[in-house]
Amino acid sequence: MTKTKVLYLGHEYPLPATQGGQKGIWANSRELLPLIKSTGGQFIYVNVNVKNPEPLPKEFENRYTVVNGKHKGFFDNLDKLRNTFLSIYPRGFERTSVKQLFKTINELNPEFIIADGINFYPLIKKQYKKSKIIYIANNFETDLALDLAKLHKGFVSFCYYLQYLKMKFAEKDLFKIVDKIICISTSDYKTISKLQPEKTLLCPHNITPKFVENRIYSQSLLFAGSISFPPNRDAVRYICEELAEKIPDIKILITGTNKNDIPKKWLKNNIEFLGFVSNEKLEELYKTTGGFICPINFGSGIKIKILEALQYNMPIFATEKSLSGLKFIDIPAYIDINNIDKTVKNIETVLFDEQKYNSYSNDIKIKVQSYYNERRNKLLNLISSLIL
Repeated sequence: MTKTKVLYLGHEYPLPATQGGQKGIWANSRELLPLIKSTGGQFIYVNVNVKNPEPLPKEFENRYTVVNGKHKGFFDNLDKLRNTFLSIYPRGFERTSVKQLFKTINELNPEFIIADGINFYPLIKKQYKKSKIIYIANNFETDLALDLAKLHKGFVSFCYYLQYLKMKFAEKDLFKIVDKIICISTSDYKTISKLQPEKTLLCPHNITPKFVENRIYSQSLLFAGSISFPPNRDAVRYICEELAEKIPDIKILITGTNKNDIPKKWLKNNIEFLGFVSNEKLEELYKTTGGFICPINFGSGIKIKILEALQYNMPIFATEKSLSGLKFIDIPAYIDINNIDKTVKNIETVLFDEQKYNSYSNDIKIKVQSYYNERRNKLLNLISSLIL
């Protein structure tokens, strides 16, 4: 294998992997580790904001750098204001981390950079003539920015709309200057490949089967996600305000959100807010809860939380929007935001019929196993083919 030096840039430190972005970065890091090591390359994780970061496994030893320029409190808010009104970029790293990042990259002098996320656009603008860039598109960010602007009102909406305008320009420019674009979502691939058909490739996230034999038949649902992320907040609102009282005999568990952080009107007898849970506890919930619910109705990209639930052959109840990036698995959209009666019927048909429940779970198992056999190590092989 060539000794071409390869640098991987992740916009968060991956462990503990508690959020979708971290989980995606960690999945990509582990898959690309053999390639990075073989070239004498490096992983760089930027903007670390983890209270108790876990050390990476031994195989990453001397193979990664952490660039930490994340401010907190007042200074973090100043940076957000600066990025919104003074920066030409839609998202930018804090000044401290930008300086560290450029210094580290200049020292490594990589021939290839794998940029995992739109946050690296300012760096790519300066570096693309020196290094070949492979961009991993986790979302079609322009759509997400516009959705956020529509979701809010007043000054907040105005700020998001500014981000949208900057993102629209930045993303189009980014697609032009990078050498290759790898999409992880089928819906994003469809959009981006129209803009750059010669550069764009599809490589969805890996799903490693952790199947549960003879799943426990249970009238319960799980949603995992912090309401600090607007699409999650809207999903939790829907569960609490529109769905919960329609399915009083089904218990709903929500992780990542504390009941003290939500409006009192969202509290229902059949909903339990578990707050932050460990990965071990979340794995237990995937194994023992009846189904996974995902009523997310805007945003782009792929829903890592659904991929995780699929690992455990867990019945999925999701919106068409939640599944838009997962066409390779072919799951029915059982939640219709605009038709609550249809949604309730779909959920109860599965959760109150053990035979249908087991059939749905087994169907997911077959689809996931087939996908895993086809997808295994595809990202590693794909990027290796681009570099060699």
